[in-house]
Amino acid sequence: MSSRGNRRSAAVWSILCALLAGIAVWLAATALWEARNWSDLKMEEVVYQLSTLEGVGGHMVTEYLLTVVLPGFAAAAGVGIILFLLKNPRAARTGALCSLCAIAGLAVYGWNLLDVGEYLANINTESEYIEHNYADPAQVELTFPEKKRNLIYIWLESVESTFTDPEHGGAFPYNTIPELTRIAEENVSFTGTKGGVNGGRSLTGSTWTAGALFGQTTGLPLKIPIAENAMGSQAQFFPGVISLGDILADQGYRQALLIGSDADFGGRRQYFTQHGNYKMWDLLYSRETGEIPSDYYVWWGYEDEKLFRFARDHLTELAASDAPFNLSILTVDTHFSDGYVCPLCRDEFGADQYSNVMACSSRQVADFVAWIQEQPFYENTTVILCGDHTTMDVDYCDNVSPDYPRRVYTTILNPAAEVADPQRYREYTTYDMFPTTLAAMGVEIKGDRLGLGTNLFSLKSTLLERDGVELMEQELKRQSEFLNARSGIDPEMYRISEAFAGTYVQLDVDFQEDTLIYTLNGLEEIEKDFTKIEVFAEHMNGELRTSLWFRPAKRQPDGSYVIDMPIWVLGDNPVFNVHFYGTTVGGRIKIDTGYVCDTANRTLVREPEPAAD
Repeated sequence: MSSRGNRRSAAVWSILCALLAGIAVWLAATALWEARNWSDLKMEEVVYQLSTLEGVGGHMVTEYLLTVVLPGFAAAAGVGIILFLLKNPRAARTGALCSLCAIAGLAVYGWNLLDVGEYLANINTESEYIEHNYADPAQVELTFPEKKRNLIYIWLESVESTFTDPEHGGAFPYNTIPELTRIAEENVSFTGTKGGVNGGRSLTGSTWTAGALFGQTTGLPLKIPIAENAMGSQAQFFPGVISLGDILADQGYRQALLIGSDADFGGRRQYFTQHGNYKMWDLLYSRETGEIPSDYYVWWGYEDEKLFRFARDHLTELAASDAPFNLSILTVDTHFSDGYVCPLCRDEFGADQYSNVMACSSRQVADFVAWIQEQPFYENTTVILCGDHTTMDVDYCDNVSPDYPRRVYTTILNPAAEVADPQRYREYTTYDMFPTTLAAMGVEIKGDRLGLGTNLFSLKSTLLERDGVELMEQELKRQSEFLNARSGIDPEMYRISEAFAGTYVQLDVDFQEDTLIYTLNGLEEIEKDFTKIEVFAEHMNGELRTSLWFRPAKRQPDGSYVIDMPIWVLGDNPVFNVHFYGTTVGGRIKIDTGYVCDTANRTLVREPEPAAD
């Protein structure tokens, strides 16, 4: 080979080797970063979180960029420069091969670490467990007391009953949350004659914050179809599900979510505003109203010391109204890894920072609860303290036996219900908090079940008591078409494009006896971008969407598109929605907000555009 050919070959192989080396270092650094921060990260959480990255903690982004992305770029640049100076194609080829082997090995490691094989097997295995055990709130009779009780629901980030000592039902040699332990022993923790602290098991679909909040307020796991993987961009967040917020909103409650981070993270703003019209008192609200400086940012936003201070003011405001209220609060200082050390923290556990933060949080929550109990509104208010999920800190529970059933901390104060069997120790999941919360507010629940949850004040067994944790986990990990249908996500649709937002397809329909004939106009400007244009129809049963069919439209010489839809596909429901999609190499793209068609009344009305955030 000529010298020029050698130089060209060396350059090509050097670039390839540099690229592969950078990827290998990036993957290795990602694995180390994950190992430092998560104890048991699974694929289901990765799928969800990748679809809702807004509002992620700035410290985690910075850490990832500095400790993962930057080393990858540095490795690529360094290898590229060295090989360029050597001008040796054999060395470059060898380096490329070594890098490729490293990438393959790291890919296998990641596959095993995240249980990707099990995840893929589960999403391709159908289960009817949720459908068979779901108690639909729309079908369950709920009777509120004449004087409706207020609700204060405090999610304690990553707090477990595990963190107490064995004497109080925990698994630590010392009690890191003594004040919370005392509160549990003085109130309702469903421990029966055992005493100490109990709590719900955090199962599939509820092991991270967004999933936990969703699960405790709907009795369902937060699972989305893998084909869509875009809950954060959906116009609606599980429109076919009735939540605690929906129920209380129908009863005239004023509702708000108070958090020290950005509510956009994990789709929380979307969920709580669409299910109960909650006010969002989050990091952005506090900046806009001057509660904190406009550039203030620590940890995930602002610390819990401020959260509880603001909560006092908000509760005073809510209590001044004649309407009952529901204030939901989420703490953040105890988030992994190792928690946030605020000025109120003490050095009680030496170098064990996370225990120091847990102890500090325990004191702050207890002080806040004591303040609530002194307020005039407390007499008619139920307070619930509940961990959102078990901690994901990588090493905090290293000394906890794998046989110990880790549970989130759970306590109910001032409930308007009596425990039917005070001596019974309850085995339950966080999904049981949905009906239990309403029962604690004095609501009578016919059948004592909502969602996958059971009213813990009743004698009825929970699904966990009936089926055991292994069976529940096995079934919840599998695909549920029943749940998918309530998600608002059409598994056949790959993505929604903002490029066509505001596009209006001009639609006419000829209501014939056996067939509806649609004529679409106004596509001349955008049809060149698609290989096919289709019509999609779906039933609307309340807020539950049921797909009917996709069918291609036929282009006519005059530029219009025509499709015939047989009436029989509608079944007994004459009202359905019509949407339009264009197919590209990237999949289907929604190109119009759609229409609502009523064949009984022979009407066609355009759907309203989704409200802007």
